[in-house]
Amino acid sequence: MIINAIKRKRQEIIRSRRKRKIANIAKYSLPCLVIGVVCGLLLAPKSGKETILKIKSDIGNTKENLENKSKKMLKSVESSIEDKKAKIAESKRRIKEYFSKNNDLIEIKTSFIKEPDEIEKSNSEFADKSELKDNK
Repeated sequence: MIINAIKRKRQEIIRSRRKRKIANIAKYSLPCLVIGVVCGLLLAPKSGKETILKIKSDIGNTKENLENKSKKMLKSVESSIEDKKAKIAESKRRIKEYFSKNNDLIEIKTSFIKEPDEIEKSNSEFADKSELKDNK
C-alpha cells in the first residue's frame, strides 16, 4: 500500500515536470516565431506587396502543376488499363484458337475418362465376375 502511494506520487511529479516543460516550450516558441516572421519580412529583399504577389503566383503555379500531373497520371493509368484489356483479349483469342485446333485431341483424351456411374458399373461387374470365379 505504501509502495503504491510512493509510485503514484512519483508519477504525479513526473507529470507535473512534463507539463512545465511543455508550457515553457510553448511560452518561448510563440514569441520566437513571431520575431522570426517579422525579421523575415523586414529583411526581405523585396517589398511586402511583391512578396505577397510572389507567394500567390507560386501557389497558383503549384495548383496548375498538380492539375497537370494528375491529368498525366490519369492518362497513364487509362492507357495502362487499355493495354491490359488488349492483352487479355489477345490471350482469350489465342486460347480459343488453341482449343479449336486441338479440339479433336481433347475429345480423344476425354473419351478415356469414365463417368462415376460407369466406374461403379465396371466395379460391380468386376465384383460379380470375381464372385462367380470364387464359387466355381
